[in-house]
Amino acid sequence: MAAAAANLVPKQNTSPAVWEHFGFQPNENGEPENLEQAVCKICEAKISVKRGNTSNLRAHLSTHHPAAAARLPKPVSGCRGAASAGTGEELVPFQTVEKLSFTSMLKQFDKQYELPGKTTTDMWSSVGMTPYICLTVHYLTEDWKLKSLCLQTVFMPQNHTAENLAEVLQSAFSEWSLDKNKLTCITTDNGANIVAAVRKMDWPWLNCFGHNLHLAVTNAVSSTKERTARALGVCHTLVSAFSQSWLKRRELMRAQEELQLPQQGLILMPAVRRALDDRKHQHLIPSWQDISVLEPVNAALKPVADFTDLLSGESYVTVSSVRPVLKLLTENVLKPTEEDVALTADIKQKMCSVLLDKYQAASLRMILSKSCLLDPR
Repeated sequence: MAAAAANLVPKQNTSPAVWEHFGFQPNENGEPENLEQAVCKICEAKISVKRGNTSNLRAHLSTHHPAAAARLPKPVSGCRGAASAGTGEELVPFQTVEKLSFTSMLKQFDKQYELPGKTTTDMWSSVGMTPYICLTVHYLTEDWKLKSLCLQTVFMPQNHTAENLAEVLQSAFSEWSLDKNKLTCITTDNGANIVAAVRKMDWPWLNCFGHNLHLAVTNAVSSTKERTARALGVCHTLVSAFSQSWLKRRELMRAQEELQLPQQGLILMPAVRRALDDRKHQHLIPSWQDISVLEPVNAALKPVADFTDLLSGESYVTVSSVRPVLKLLTENVLKPTEEDVALTADIKQKMCSVLLDKYQAASLRMILSKSCLLDPR
């Protein structure tokens, strides 16, 4: 059987791991004789695979070769549904999904599954593009402990106009018997509709620092697109190539392990070259010209990487850190130096400009100043 399996023609341009155990009978030219009938490499059984469906292949392995089936990655939808049900039905905090013990447990069940993060937001769309609006409250207990609760996630099919958003938020306040006089501040992104909704209700408002930092980065990079478009385009294509193919990800992890490289970040040239070691994929590897562009971009962006999560804590107050961090970024971290090349300096200056612009309003400055003054740390 081993000899027969070796003669089978593998399915081309596919990512499902189940195809590692199947192939096609070759014709006289060494090409697949029938693309709608796969052959099991273990027992040589013939399985129907019309329209590329892999359900029959998985069913065959589960029934006749359970050991091989157990090694296959679980469907993401099933894993995600089970994790969501476990955390949602038991009212487990969102941050549970990022605790080491929880992630380690799931990795034992399926090493390929990537667990969603705890990130919450005011408005979002599901995988099926179904719109929702979410309301999370942060409050202090009697013993001065900071707590967070997601009060509700509501389906919102109507247009996300300022009037509709204000109506939904006001309804939520009434439903949960929240006192407007106890509302210190509401934090959202910079979307014109949600900002207008908050102003309509006359609530104190503060924009999200993480969102502002993201805008600063994207705007700065976009302002230099004439110099960076090709190099960043290659990176996007490279990331997509690995994210859409389990086989490529597996080869990358093997190469990283052999070369003793960390399994984070795709800009690891030796591992990437090993994983894409064929002519068909050579165009995905950045050239030396691309690297000469990516290096100054990285020099500008890398210093702000540590600040993305710094002000996102749920167990400690972060608003009092915004003004000091903003000062540190604009007057130190992002201040161009003599060693910076022109591209690095341009990106830094643009990021500073965007960040400072987001906090020009007197009302925002007052909130940040009061927070700094009242923080005893």
